Amino acid sequence: MSQELILISDPRVCAIPIKECHEPLIDIKHDSTLLYGPAPECKETTNDYTKMRQSIFKKLCLAQKALPEGLRFRVYEAYRSLKVQQWLFNQHGFSFQ
Repeated sequence: MSQELILISDPRVCAIPIKECHEPLIDIKHDSTLLYGPAPECKETTNDYTKMRQSIFKKLCLAQKALPEGLRFRVYEAYRSLKVQQWLFNQHGFSFQ
C-alpha cells in the first residue's frame, strides 16, 4: 500500500486558506523545559527561531514528559516569517504562491 507524497508547495496545499488565530508567540529561550538550537543557517531567522505558539509549546512539553527518562526534545526552528519562508522556497526551486 503506497501513499502519495504531497509537497508543501503542492497547489492543493497552497489552496488551503490561512486563518490567523492570534494566539501569542512565546520565546522558549525564557524557559528551560525544551532544548533549542543551534540557530538556523538563515540569518533572517536568528531572532525568531525560538518563538512558537503557546499551545504548541504546551503540547511539546506534555509529549516530552512521556519520553523515556533522559530524553528531551530539541527545537531547531519554530517560527518562520513569510519573508523567510519565501526565501527558503526560492532557494529550493519551488514557486511560492
